[in-house]
Amino acid sequence: MDDYARNVSLTVGTSAVQISPMRNRSEIVVTNTGTTNITLSFGQPATVAGAGVFLVPYAVYFASTAQGFTVSNQELYAVSSLAGGSVAVFER
Repeated sequence: MDDYARNVSLTVGTSAVQISPMRNRSEIVVTNTGTTNITLSFGQPATVAGAGVFLVPYAVYFASTAQGFTVSNQELYAVSSLAGGSVAVFER
């Protein structure tokens, strides 16, 4: 495994955006840091908010091989229920 680590804050709108590229991960944490609902999808953009991993405001999505989870290596997309959504992404 490489020494890749990433910790960023991103703005998410009502059209799906890629928030993480395809890569081997051992851990990923996505936090909805805003007041909108966020939908996450792996491998392809979610076409409708709510059709994927659903995060209400301040909710967290977490997966780690250390905790026994299978962590997706696909690209990760996010879409917000309203304009001005925001997420924090940590991965390694």
